[in-house]
Amino acid sequence: MKYKELSRPPSKKLPHELDETKHKVRNTIFQSNYLTNTYLPFSKTESNIMAIILATLKKETRVYNWRVRDLLKYLKISDRNYTFLTNALDGLYEKSIVIKHQTETEKIRLLSRIIYVDSVSVLKMDDTVSLTISEEIVPHLFNLKTYFTSYETKSYLRLQSLMAKKLYTLFAQYKNTGAVLKTKEELQTVLGTNYKDFSVLMAKNIKPAIKEIEEVTNVNDISIHPIKSGRVITCYKFMFGWQTPQLELTLLPPSMNSKQLSLYEKLLQIYHLTNHQASTILGHVSEKEIHKNLHLIQQNKKDIKNLSAYTVALFKDRNGVNFIKEF
Repeated sequence: MKYKELSRPPSKKLPHELDETKHKVRNTIFQSNYLTNTYLPFSKTESNIMAIILATLKKETRVYNWRVRDLLKYLKISDRNYTFLTNALDGLYEKSIVIKHQTETEKIRLLSRIIYVDSVSVLKMDDTVSLTISEEIVPHLFNLKTYFTSYETKSYLRLQSLMAKKLYTLFAQYKNTGAVLKTKEELQTVLGTNYKDFSVLMAKNIKPAIKEIEEVTNVNDISIHPIKSGRVITCYKFMFGWQTPQLELTLLPPSMNSKQLSLYEKLLQIYHLTNHQASTILGHVSEKEIHKNLHLIQQNKKDIKNLSAYTVALFKDRNGVNFIKEF
């Protein structure tokens, strides 16, 4: 597929695209747990562009127009360093993400098309770059009602090493429990490494990355606990504290509407459910049925000793909701 179209007339609009080039970059990024637990073969700049794209997603929108000057600003790349930018965009287009499922392996790309609008030979500050999200990655970015990871855009962009970025998103998936348990093989797969001596990976990459995460993000008090089988270390348990901004509870994936948001906050604040439990209910039960159940709970509230446990049990019994976490 030809991904560069350099001679399009400035006045001609591109098909199926947003006219706007200014985007609100949210401070929360959402992605499926599959992406979180998959090695992403991108450079630091490519990863940062991906983060910015994810932070500006809009429901049912796959094409995003960006002014070159705005991309350079968010990426903190010096003015007129266009080659650096185009190389990173090319990398996002050309590199594949390999997601392994139980019975199959999925190979997808983030971008299916890049158009450098108004540019004939070289980019200029006021030129526009049109980025199209590939159809195959849509299920991992939109309609994420359950089994998704959310993390801070600013914290992610502050991280300089790829190892720190990956560990940060992994911690984000488990922020409700404050603990991640991974085998040595699983860690190597997620981090894209292949060390024969795992202690070298731990000393050279993981520990420096953890130090960086604690210094510049909302994660603190990270500790590493080796788990042994006999005398051999087979797993590592990471314990950490996740400082959640107060406003983050009001942020949901682009597919959530205001009514669902209101229900989500009610389930968390009044019925004391976890993010996972509230998201699972919203993903499997109609809004009308949720209101019926909550009304029933309020009628029996005086006799309920543990409100959160009772709420979870009610949705299990009445609606068959399965709260077991999956990837």
